[in-house]
Amino acid sequence: MKKLSLYVFLILMFCSNVFAETPVAWKIDNTYLTPKCFAHEWISSDNFKEFYNKYAPGKYESSIYASPQWEDWWSNIGIHFGKEIPLEDSFEAWGKTLSLTRYLENCGSDEPKIKDKIELLSYAISREIPLEYCKTLAPNVDAECLSLKLITLTQDFSGSMHPVYHMNVYGIFELANKDKIILPLKMNTDRQP
Repeated sequence: MKKLSLYVFLILMFCSNVFAETPVAWKIDNTYLTPKCFAHEWISSDNFKEFYNKYAPGKYESSIYASPQWEDWWSNIGIHFGKEIPLEDSFEAWGKTLSLTRYLENCGSDEPKIKDKIELLSYAISREIPLEYCKTLAPNVDAECLSLKLITLTQDFSGSMHPVYHMNVYGIFELANKDKIILPLKMNTDRQP
């Protein structure tokens, strides 16, 4: 009887592992998005400051990053694409090429990968958003909107620092040349530890 109980227990444990819910990666056509597909704010905010200085109507002031203008601009970043922010634009800063546009061919994968162990970044799909909101979130983007999702990005750190969570809305668009890009459309600048 003890052996039977042990076998039943082991079978149940195996079944719970097999049928456990696995994290879902965002998939478009045959490509899975990886964490590097998502433009996000660095912990230092240096990349966001560079974007703001380049594209925002006003220039950097020492207190601008705590201002309502800063919050509003990032909260509604999608309305600036195709207007103040040219699609596919990039520039050099901090020894890196910065861009708010990500190409799926450069960041996607053939297999689901929601964690990047090198960058210590992972993501989860929090909610599907109806496509009818594309024109509201990105009215100046002249491309076909294929998918909208609310994404929770988790940025981990080695050592004793707590993870930082970003909840942002991203959209996948198909350009006239058939390239697929992902853009941040609504950003939450209030990072949660």
